[in-house]
Amino acid sequence: MNGGAINTDSTRILLLLLRVRWQLFVNSLRNQNRRIELVVQAIGTIFGALFVLGASIGIAAGTVVALNSGHIWVIGVLLWIVFLVWQFAPVLLEGYSPGVNFREIARYPVTFGMYVTLNCAYGLSDPAALTALLWLAGIWIGVAIERPAWLLPAAGVFLLFATFNMLCNRLLIGLLERFQSTRKGRERMAVVLLILMVA
Repeated sequence: MNGGAINTDSTRILLLLLRVRWQLFVNSLRNQNRRIELVVQAIGTIFGALFVLGASIGIAAGTVVALNSGHIWVIGVLLWIVFLVWQFAPVLLEGYSPGVNFREIARYPVTFGMYVTLNCAYGLSDPAALTALLWLAGIWIGVAIERPAWLLPAAGVFLLFATFNMLCNRLLIGLLERFQSTRKGRERMAVVLLILMVA
């Protein structure tokens, strides 16, 4: 009974937080510069989505060709690319993505399970994570087309791979937020991010 009451309170608090966030977003649209910025972001998102979709189709075709010619190592290279994009793209684009500070949610009486669920859901909704998931789906579709016998084992392995990447990404973002909590940490992270972007 008590657990049900806590879950109800947690849900109500989260709905209130979402309503406040939405109202802040609507209020920001009164500024003309913000509206222009939103339009530019929408255009960039459309072109980015087209690029990701095209790359996913190309990855699926590349997987088919690699398996057909016996070059299975290509799948390993593609998985490394997915891993690196999933882990480092959010770090490099952290300043351009709408961040959610989950310490704000932790101040309210939400259950630990709901906190973890929200954190993981936000991690999966990140553009880099969606890109990596689409590319991973492209690899799986290529495997399904060329080697149907590997369909179910590959699905299990890729699901485990995606879960590991999501948890690793949330850990990395958490460490990044901790480093940025102090001025010296922010300066060091700025240098590291600059080196990564140049690399």
